[in-house]
Amino acid sequence: MRDSRRATCRLKTYLERVQKFELSYRASMLEDDTDEVKKAEKDKISSNITYKAKVFDKDTCTYKDNQAKLDLTDDPTESCYGTGDLKNVKSVNFNLTDGSLILYNNVAYAGDADIPISPEHYNAAKVTLSVYTPDAISVERDPQILSINKIRLYMDENNDGAYTTGEKLLKDISDQEFCMDEFQPIDGHPLVMTVDYTYMPSCVSVPPGGDKNGTFTLIPSFVTTLTEESVKEKLTKEMQGYRDILCKDGTAKMYAASNGRLSVPLGQDASPAQFNENKKEYEWTPKWEGNLAKNYAEPDKIYLDNTLMPNGFEAAATKEEINQYLGCLQGNDTLVISSRMGTKATAIQTAGFSTYPEMGVQSFDQTAMPEVNAPQDLHGVTKNLPDAADSSPALNCQTWKSELGLFPILWGMTK
Repeated sequence: MRDSRRATCRLKTYLERVQKFELSYRASMLEDDTDEVKKAEKDKISSNITYKAKVFDKDTCTYKDNQAKLDLTDDPTESCYGTGDLKNVKSVNFNLTDGSLILYNNVAYAGDADIPISPEHYNAAKVTLSVYTPDAISVERDPQILSINKIRLYMDENNDGAYTTGEKLLKDISDQEFCMDEFQPIDGHPLVMTVDYTYMPSCVSVPPGGDKNGTFTLIPSFVTTLTEESVKEKLTKEMQGYRDILCKDGTAKMYAASNGRLSVPLGQDASPAQFNENKKEYEWTPKWEGNLAKNYAEPDKIYLDNTLMPNGFEAAATKEEINQYLGCLQGNDTLVISSRMGTKATAIQTAGFSTYPEMGVQSFDQTAMPEVNAPQDLHGVTKNLPDAADSSPALNCQTWKSELGLFPILWGMTK
């Protein structure tokens, strides 16, 4: 008789991978093109894009390939086509035979090639590909961040303010609200986010005279999501702006690349509020440990309401304390990533998540989270976006003025 305790068996499982796809045509829109020319280019690009997906057959427990035409929605503010949720996409084909190139995952593919989706992107919420029509292939322009594809939260085990291979993964950060207690230090270690992003390089290949090792900068910033004036007026002017965060891996290749990853240290209060059993009351002597890229010269003091302390609690008083506070992710914040040439922002993308305070940190009341926006260039012109250099270490997130006029605040946030 066979001993069942030593028997072996096989258990088959299958993965249902659901993602959205973004097909950017921004690189194909030239500054001198008329609206009619741009429309013709867009129609040509989108006319016959197909994809292959693996469909699981539960009867045979195998995957079968299925090919279909992509159902696309145009988003002219982002210069891209988007899709709904697609399952188990294996490859995408633009079916362009005119000499166009498709840039994906740092590789330029022929316009009619089956472009395989990298296993590295299987758990990305969004996958972005860029199309270059023949007359746009050799064009040089300012590099621009196009999308944020995936955000992950790690424990910064060596406390160096950046992700190091092998550090403990805590969770994927999805497009939703998170309580700040989910970003608190673990065993004395602060947390760090990694952001996977896609960008449009200065040129799809290294141009004559170009530096193949040339780079540009990507800067993470924390910014408040509060917009109601009665609530926002409680914030200092520094808290109402983009607070640039020190990023140790925020450079990307200028040419012939499209994807990268950067780290965002979240900072911490190393001395949170504690309950004094003898006095039967909470005591709080904050010790903020932030990561501003550049300190403010004369920041305003930070006073908080609706904490475990009396309203108007002074949470940061000295210049050093205030700058440390401003360099931390706080309740009612989100994250933005801007691509920059020198001090000029060429494009901005906003993460889909937001935070809300836990009791004992900070709290504001807002009836509803309105949809807000990040500055966008609706005319395909990047050179006229604002300069972030002036006197402040952060970008102003009220309105931006350039030669094109005032840009609206544009975030695409959902509550």
